[in-house]
Amino acid sequence: MASKQSNSTGLQLADLIARPIGLNCLRPKQTNKSFEVIKEKIVNNKVFPDNKKPL
Repeated sequence: MASKQSNSTGLQLADLIARPIGLNCLRPKQTNKSFEVIKEKIVNNKVFPDNKKPL
């Protein structure tokens, strides 16, 4: 884990998007303007690498 003093861009991004995503999971029917912006950036719920490729 990185220290708080490192001020990493990735950590800042994770901090910004964690709450809207979490609130959407906990209360999907509640209006969540932040999640509406974020969900367009999520790529079809894909996890990389794709392990379902045929051998």
